[in-house]
This record gives sequence, C-alpha cells and structure tokens, in this order.
Amino acid sequence: MSAPTIKTWQPLHVSSHQSRLLVPTVVSVVSLMIAIGLLLTVRRLSGAFTADLPRPTLLLTALVSVSVAASARRVWRQMFPLDFENVHYFSWSDQFIGWGSSSVPFLMMIGTCFPGERISDWLIWLPLLVLDQFWRQDFFDGGHTDYQVGIVPPFAVSGDENFYRHNSGDSLTLPPEIPDCTQQVFRVREADGREAIYASFQVDFEVGQRYASAYVGFCPPLACQPIIEADPYEGPAAELKVVQAFSHGARIDLKLATTSDSPTQVLVDLAARCPNSPEN
Repeated sequence: MSAPTIKTWQPLHVSSHQSRLLVPTVVSVVSLMIAIGLLLTVRRLSGAFTADLPRPTLLLTALVSVSVAASARRVWRQMFPLDFENVHYFSWSDQFIGWGSSSVPFLMMIGTCFPGERISDWLIWLPLLVLDQFWRQDFFDGGHTDYQVGIVPPFAVSGDENFYRHNSGDSLTLPPEIPDCTQQVFRVREADGREAIYASFQVDFEVGQRYASAYVGFCPPLACQPIIEADPYEGPAAELKVVQAFSHGARIDLKLATTSDSPTQVLVDLAARCPNSPEN
C-alpha cells in the first residue's frame, strides 16, 4: 500500500505589490457580501421585505453567492497555502475568510426566501449550501479530513512511500537513492498529540559473527520512557531483543539463526511510542 498523496494548493506567483492589492480585495469582497446578506436578513425578519423572488432570480442569487464564497477561499488559499508542518493555529484572517465566506450563502438564503414556504426555494438553496460546507472544510484541511491544526499529520512528514509507511502495515525501508544510508530516524506527532519515533536501520554482521547490537538515539529525548517495538524485515533470519529503552534512545540485540559465511546485513524497523495514560 503506497503512502497517501499530499494534496496542496498551488500558490499564486504574484508580486508583493499584487499581493498587497489581492489581500484587501478578497477581504473587502467577503465583507461586502456579508453586509448585503445581513441587510437582507434583517429586512426579511423585520417584515420590511416580504416579496418572494422569481425562481430564476433566486437561482442566480444562490449561484452568485456560493461562487463568490468559494472563489474567495480559493484565491486566499492559493496566496497563503496550508503549512501542515508548522501551522499551530489558524490566523484571524483565515478564520474570517473560511467562516465569513461560508456565512454568505446562508445569510442570502434567509434574506431572500425566509420562511421558505416554496419547495423550490429549498431545492435551489440546500444542495448549494451542502456543497459549500464541503468546500469550506477543504479550505481548512486541504482535503485531508483527519487533519487537526497544530498536529503534524503523517502525510506531511514525507510524500515518499519508502519514508513513511508504518500505518499501512508495510515495512519502512531505507531510501534506495542513498545506498550508504544505514540508519534513518524521524519523529512525528500522533493523533493524540504525543510524539513518537520511527526508525529503520541496518545491522552489519561479519563472517563468522552471530551476535550484534544496534543503538538508536532520540534527540531531543521523548517526554516519557517509551514502549519499543522492533522487527527485522530483511536479511537472514534473526532473533531480536530490546535490551534498553530510554527516553533518549534504545539498544537492540540481534542473534542470527545460523552463523553467516559471508558479510551480511539485517534491516530492522523500530517504533518508540509513549504508553497510554492510565485514564485512557
């Protein structure tokens, strides 16, 4: 199973002058649409505006409001793409563009057809409102529904399927484009917010050698004494034992099933995770 493909918005290639123009333009358009929607809603709820719009006009109003909302979010995200690895919170401007633009179709619906006594009104608005909710969610998670802001998701660590594959049940593999790489260690923040270490490393055996030890360091140390899981996934048959497990690293001992007649290597996968807290 291959690693998930990272979906990203392609940034607009604009000059700083163009960016200074686009940002207030997008904010102004969203603000104007919200103001129009609020005005129509207040007038409709207060009884000052009671006439039902003709269906073609209502359909055009719905299409325009949803299109403006979606376009504003798309332009904004192209100027300011999601940074999955470094974003710890959404800025006020992201929140305003995301939620503010999404409120435009809802306000326009209330302002143009409340209380919605005609079935055709609901048939026009509801599909567009549902579609807009999906587009708004895509604005905040980039198409990855399991993404939570402030937590680096696994797919953001690397798009290389040979770099991060532990969730698929496959082994991690040392990158073939780096033939001299004997150990690869990386850390991720898992869904529960705790850090974990994942490593793939090579243990060398000389002719006649049957026992060997390997060391994997965690820098900076984990915030706990981790539970270590390790398994050989390539090379001659070998027994593996986790001898030491500390917050700053681990020692692994290997014993070959038979003494090797030639130099050989065993490749090992390792995972170091903090144990679940008692309340979990």
